[in-house]
Amino acid sequence: MPRPRKKKDVSPVADEGPRSAGRPRCEAARTAVLDAGYKLLSKASVQAISVQEIAAEAGVSTATLYRWWPTKEAVLLDSYTNRVDDTALLHADGSPLHRLRKHLMNVAQMFKGEEGRVSLRLLMAIQEDQILRGAFFERIYRPKVDRCLAVMREAVEQGELPRGTDLRLFLDSVFGVLLTNLILKHEDVDNALIGKAFDFAVAGAQAKAR
Repeated sequence: MPRPRKKKDVSPVADEGPRSAGRPRCEAARTAVLDAGYKLLSKASVQAISVQEIAAEAGVSTATLYRWWPTKEAVLLDSYTNRVDDTALLHADGSPLHRLRKHLMNVAQMFKGEEGRVSLRLLMAIQEDQILRGAFFERIYRPKVDRCLAVMREAVEQGELPRGTDLRLFLDSVFGVLLTNLILKHEDVDNALIGKAFDFAVAGAQAKAR
């Protein structure tokens, strides 16, 4: 009788703590795996990449790879967050709406070229993989939205946005334009269009309040 399949896990593996002489070599191998995962994801879909390919590209054994990640999806998600981390793009200088608009423009710029292709492949993969989608939501989507919402609440407190503004709808409308270009049109994101979408959303919120 076949054994039940083990449930896939794409959660990050905790650091094993300090080691002695072998530590630098282990860290170098781990970095090589992350770089290999991103490189492969820039060329092929998540489904088309195998654990064996990642290990071969990194120059390590599959056993070494499995020391840190339970699945290839976990490797690829970590490879993405290791390379495409836009946390710092939401700056602390300027008014809240200026910071949020600048952040949106920076994200649009980041999505051009290779990083856009890698992001698109990951977004496509989470449509077919519930576990990967959950990990993507918890580790990438939710923290990003929470940071943006915090800035928007500042905008409300400072009178840049009216009280009662549906903040999530606002975010969905401006980021929706970006994702439409990226996912549906397969086009580089037009920064001018993104700026217009943001200004339109602000004007709409203010008009509704009046």
